[in-house]
Amino acid sequence: MKKVKKDLFKNNNRINPKQQVNQAMEKQIADFQKGLSTMKALFPVQVNRLPGDLNYLIQNDLGACNLHSLYDREREMKVMFADVQEDVEVLILFGLGCAYALEYAGQHFADLERVIVVEPSLDILTRVLEHKEVVARLARVKTITFMFNREAEDVGQEMAGIWTREIKKKHAMVYHLPYRTLFKDYFEKVQQVIVRNVQQTQVAISTVNKNIYLKTQNIINNINAPGIDMAELLAELQGKPAIMVSAGPSLDKNIHLLEAAKDKAFVVAVGSAVKILYNKGIRPHARAAFSPYPDENTVFDGIADFENIPLLFANTLDYMVVANYNAPKARMVMIGDEISRYCYELSGQSCLMVSGGGTIANVTLGLLCRAGCSHIIFTGQDLCMTDNRLYADGSWTDTRYASEQGFIKEKDIYGNDVITSKPFAGIRTEIEHMIAANNGIRFINATEGGLPLAGAPNMKLQEVLDELPAGRGITASIQKLFAGAEDQIPAIGQAVWQAKQETEQILALNQARIEELREILSSEAKVTDIVFALKELQKYEDQMMQIPFYQIVINTELSNHFYSIRTAHLYEGQDMDKQAESLMKTLIGYSQRLAEYGQFVYELLEKKTGEL
Repeated sequence: MKKVKKDLFKNNNRINPKQQVNQAMEKQIADFQKGLSTMKALFPVQVNRLPGDLNYLIQNDLGACNLHSLYDREREMKVMFADVQEDVEVLILFGLGCAYALEYAGQHFADLERVIVVEPSLDILTRVLEHKEVVARLARVKTITFMFNREAEDVGQEMAGIWTREIKKKHAMVYHLPYRTLFKDYFEKVQQVIVRNVQQTQVAISTVNKNIYLKTQNIINNINAPGIDMAELLAELQGKPAIMVSAGPSLDKNIHLLEAAKDKAFVVAVGSAVKILYNKGIRPHARAAFSPYPDENTVFDGIADFENIPLLFANTLDYMVVANYNAPKARMVMIGDEISRYCYELSGQSCLMVSGGGTIANVTLGLLCRAGCSHIIFTGQDLCMTDNRLYADGSWTDTRYASEQGFIKEKDIYGNDVITSKPFAGIRTEIEHMIAANNGIRFINATEGGLPLAGAPNMKLQEVLDELPAGRGITASIQKLFAGAEDQIPAIGQAVWQAKQETEQILALNQARIEELREILSSEAKVTDIVFALKELQKYEDQMMQIPFYQIVINTELSNHFYSIRTAHLYEGQDMDKQAESLMKTLIGYSQRLAEYGQFVYELLEKKTGEL
């Protein structure tokens, strides 16, 4: 659809009208109406004009209603807005109607900054915008966002994002009663999605608060673990075929071929496939892991002898796995691991930076693509339930999956209906993007089941192996590469010591800020002086930003935490008392979080310097 002005009236449109409707605005809406005429209505409605003041009879298969009251429109508006607080700043309006509600909101809520109009009906929207009086009512509010002709789930997702970003704002939701009749469950669905997503965001912030300590603990403990740089392995794999073994249930169909396949291709097990292959007596060329969570690394439990099979790992991996894995290793550094990057770069150690990619399968695929393998062959990459199972036999977890709730129907490579999930669909999309971006590599889906992968033709693994030449000596070359890897310990002692010293400086500056905050808090000065004094505390942040370990590592690691604190206490008005309260709570939150995390980092670094 043609865009009007700056994002005006696309399916999420903002208009900033002046108090008087002018010709420019009328032209914008006229252009917008032309775009509407090319769209297909998702929720068809019959719209018939009623005599008298602007009003319509609207009807569909669920019923027929007058768009507005025929008798007392003022009372209709009062009832509609009865539960809305006077200081509301963001209003969500279910249904545009004839824009009487917009006019009422603009007249009665002085703090109103924005109205989000959810209009399911393309038919109603098209008809009412034909009237200049409706366009005039649009000008009664500062900013309007239209979400029209869209599914409730989609609208709810977007509004949840807006709500989360503007969590400090005062929100309210109102509706036109006829819309609740004709668009049954639409409003309720939007509400449910908003609540669910906002709750998930709050949980995610809580999870980030916990995960940062787990991640930091793993990185600092693993930072001097012996191993070769992953780049050396990738150079060795250039031009060679590789088989990536995942844990999907279709792996049962060709797992018996993998031991012999090692003579023709580099075989790497990822995730749960590590335990499955071990239980079947199959020893891959390498195993890959990077999850920081101890419960996700139970795939290594029960493996008494690692049999000199190399581990491809990142410093984020559960440090107990790294400590216990008494076999050669190759290290990669995940993008976002600022501690490792700081220490390795400061000490001149080489390290291969790798994008997170969401799952170990995506990360491993990215490595094989960077290596420039001749072939990349997928096995066990079902990405769906096959025979009501998620994993092949021999997995560490329960392989059965009974419920279909929250899952998606797809077709497998044989055209059968199968169930997949949104996470699996996301992994599939990422894999297909990587396939499309690497034209020089031949990708083959030898899963023999599961979802098809665009760009990776389906073949049986035996057929693939029959095509590949034997005698490549891959096993011998891998063994040679990793010989002595356990003695290659990064020389980072000086970098770790410097990180510890800089953390000590950061903690001292933060403590000085806390002391000044206490003085200001107990002060009886005028509120204007208090606000000025609080703003002056920015000097401590400026000084800390001059310390490399703060700028590169700690500030980056705490950025999400600082954002949640800042958002929770945000105030943008002119009331000086509220400004002082907002600044004080924000600075206290920053200082407390920095003190907690900084002390945690300092103690880990102090322990590590004692080991080096």
